[in-house]
Amino acid sequence: MCLPKDELPTNFYFHTAFFEHGLMHLPALEEMTPQQMETACRFAKVFGFAYERFRELNSAEAQARQAERRSGVDHIRAEIAAMRTSDDLRRVTPLLWRTLDRLGVPFYRCGVFIVDDEAGRLAMYMSDARGDPVASVDLPCDVHPAIAAIVDNWRRGETFIDTLSRAEYVDLVEALQSGIRDLQGERYIELEEIPDQVVMHALPFVQGALYVANAGRLAPGDVAFVSDLAAAFSVAYSRYFDFQALEAQNRQLEEALTQLGTAQQQLVLQEKMASLGNLVAGVAHEMNTPLGTIHSGKDTLQRSVLRLQERLDDIAPNSAADSTNRSTAVAPTDRSYSETHRRCTKLMDQAPPHSGRPARP
Repeated sequence: MCLPKDELPTNFYFHTAFFEHGLMHLPALEEMTPQQMETACRFAKVFGFAYERFRELNSAEAQARQAERRSGVDHIRAEIAAMRTSDDLRRVTPLLWRTLDRLGVPFYRCGVFIVDDEAGRLAMYMSDARGDPVASVDLPCDVHPAIAAIVDNWRRGETFIDTLSRAEYVDLVEALQSGIRDLQGERYIELEEIPDQVVMHALPFVQGALYVANAGRLAPGDVAFVSDLAAAFSVAYSRYFDFQALEAQNRQLEEALTQLGTAQQQLVLQEKMASLGNLVAGVAHEMNTPLGTIHSGKDTLQRSVLRLQERLDDIAPNSAADSTNRSTAVAPTDRSYSETHRRCTKLMDQAPPHSGRPARP
């Protein structure tokens, strides 16, 4: 209470009692006695103990919050590192949603931007009002001025924070809605639930940015935490891409190994066929010489038999029965020889072309 100037006392006594982290100021109209000062000092000492306890509790709560936030960052890093397909990216936004909600970071919407700077496009992974994943949005980087500004800040590696009016945010939602797939007629954001203003926060990482939208600006500690999440996301996402590249290399190696095995089998088969051809060629060669000799002998024998028959017919022209008997006796031998010659010739004909088979006798 402030006293009028004419009611102020003539004398004022200021007494101070110190404790470890500060002091107690005790103004009075009369000077305090030594006993009163001693009591004031004791009270200041007790207050110092209470204040020290207060500081310890604050420190413990801050450490607990930091530990919980580090745990949240590690959890997100582990979840992203476990991703194996592009569809797994849809799990990131609900995970981010639950982490921010559990750690008390205020937000209205959150999600992930993945920027393809060469193509001038970005993929957005978002969630609905319940935190459930929404199908990814594939849009040009300049689809909306706010998106273009986020991408520009990402190129510079700077945090983007900007306040949008309700009308500006509605315009942004309509631009995003045009690119959202697989919503089955639902809207990403219902227009009636949009607040009067929305503060967009986009924390960059190597491949894109984490964004958090809220009705007000986030506290510096919350911005730092989202930045830590972005850094963790960057490391884990790089490992995801490394895993994808490794999987592609493994598939190429498996295909090359399959082709090598097929080629090896073909080489073994060709070697077997070549060995078989050489074997057949050797057998055919060994058979060719005696077959040629037999063939020549057969021709000579046939001509000799014919001449002998002619001589016998000249000597005894009336003995037709004897001539028939002589032909009948020679015929089985001739047929047997002809059958043997036919089989051997067929065997040589069946030899592989590359086996160096000998010519027919």
